[in-house]
Amino acid sequence: MNRLAVVSLVLVCTIVVISPVRADEIVVKNFDELIAAVAGVLPGDVITLAQGNYDAYWAVACETAGAPEAPITVRAETLGDAKLLVTSQSGFWVRAPHWRFENLDIQGTCADDSACEHAFHITGEADDTIVRGCRLHDFNAQVKGNGEYSGDGQEKVWPDDVVIEYNELFNSAVRNTGNPVTPIDVVGGQRWVVRGNFIHDHAKGQSDQVSYAAFFKGNSKDGLFERNLVMCELLHSGQIRLGLSFGGGGTWPDQVCEEFDCSVEHTGGIMRNNIIVNCPADVGMYLNEAKDCGVYNNTLYNTTGIDVRFPASNATVRNNLLDGDIRARDGATVTMGSNLYWVPQDDFAAWFAAPWAADFSLLDGSEIIDLGAFVDDVTDDYCANLREDGGIDIGALEYDGEPTCNTSEPFQPTPDDPLVDADAVEAVEETAAEIVEQPTWEVVEQAQAEVVEHSVAELVELAPDVVQTPVEAPLEAAPDLLEQETGWEVLGSPYEIATYDVGSSKPEVDAAPGGNTHLSLPLCEQCHVETVAKGCAVSPSGASAVPLTLFAFLIAAFAVARIFSWTNSRS
Repeated sequence: MNRLAVVSLVLVCTIVVISPVRADEIVVKNFDELIAAVAGVLPGDVITLAQGNYDAYWAVACETAGAPEAPITVRAETLGDAKLLVTSQSGFWVRAPHWRFENLDIQGTCADDSACEHAFHITGEADDTIVRGCRLHDFNAQVKGNGEYSGDGQEKVWPDDVVIEYNELFNSAVRNTGNPVTPIDVVGGQRWVVRGNFIHDHAKGQSDQVSYAAFFKGNSKDGLFERNLVMCELLHSGQIRLGLSFGGGGTWPDQVCEEFDCSVEHTGGIMRNNIIVNCPADVGMYLNEAKDCGVYNNTLYNTTGIDVRFPASNATVRNNLLDGDIRARDGATVTMGSNLYWVPQDDFAAWFAAPWAADFSLLDGSEIIDLGAFVDDVTDDYCANLREDGGIDIGALEYDGEPTCNTSEPFQPTPDDPLVDADAVEAVEETAAEIVEQPTWEVVEQAQAEVVEHSVAELVELAPDVVQTPVEAPLEAAPDLLEQETGWEVLGSPYEIATYDVGSSKPEVDAAPGGNTHLSLPLCEQCHVETVAKGCAVSPSGASAVPLTLFAFLIAAFAVARIFSWTNSRS
């Protein structure tokens, strides 16, 4: 079942504190306006691209720092509204922290394939960059991350804590270049997360013709690949196409690696709950000089398997399902258990509906159900269903009697039931493809005021992975303090108050190790009065009623906030 469906939540909102930070909504209609808006942006601003095509003739330089509580956002209302046609080396060059990019369609249109390199080049100080819900196509490395010299002392720094999630990355044709071709190419950096992406048709037509779907390398650390769908051959075939990798083909010289040391390509990485199909010329997962890494509960079909290579590599490989081999090569160390490998493709065809098309609907689970091992780093599956039925299934999916998601489409946090009352918002009954174009948190914002609290609670319960931005430093608060500030009868324990991103257009959800969930709500003009709050505590107990005095106070505070925002808006 879904990650938080077992928790009964009550939102206890604390007294409003009006912040001097105000987000401007800036609408642009052409590329020159976009360049100007980005050049003059301030923390908390939201730049929205109007419908149409944008001729991106040079890289958009994102050099103004946002803030943890006020990131800078560049977005379209829905995927497909705005399309950037890039004829320069990069679409966006992100060099400062706390930027968000959402619902953008970015296509490389250079006459020479070697000229269009990146949709996003994320470098240096660009910590906490998020690229979400975008379509990135016809580049050599749609997302590129690497270090950059920065500051007066010219210290070299690498971007950390970057999230690339729920995007589609592909090339419509084989890239006619000898340059590296890898849709997500990350050299250095720590705690990058690549989640829920659909990566397909990456191919290099010249030189060694070797390409990867995605890799972390260059002495990077603590990277995570999860819930990605990789289809090496979908629109075209040929060449040598690998899936996910820690280490890629290696990095040199030492100056480009973090700490100026390339002796280890990646440390502490995890690959879990990924589906990789149709990479027939090489492996679906490749660990090259990868130290202390884990490969758990992945499903690989029509690949040559999983390779762990060279003495610097040591990995734990458990609960994977594949028709290829698992190999420790050239002095690598591998700890294995509960894997099914060298499975004949005829068996795959007997067990699943259409594995060649990444449809892993179950026909016969006798060889995989409850036959895996418990792994601390794996609590759910490709569909974000909890692995909690008493046994662990082998592969990316947990067949616990509940319907699985459509694995032939990229994973999206689509609720099984409407997020709000049906008579309030009928549009929430959407397909996975529609959710890509209209993220779930926007659906919540459009709900009627009288059901906002209900819809937010259901959002947490039904789609906890819509938002993965961690809540910063939650503060413990005693029940008596909450009762004093809110006037609510506080039920259950423990309680925590979470900060929120001022000007953000989405709730933030973070599941704590102990099972608590913290929810924070935005302070923005689009929000209904019930959601205007400094923070919220989440209790596992039943809900209390909002007293009339607090409700009146919130209305008054909301009015003051609106007046404050009007009088302090920038021209």
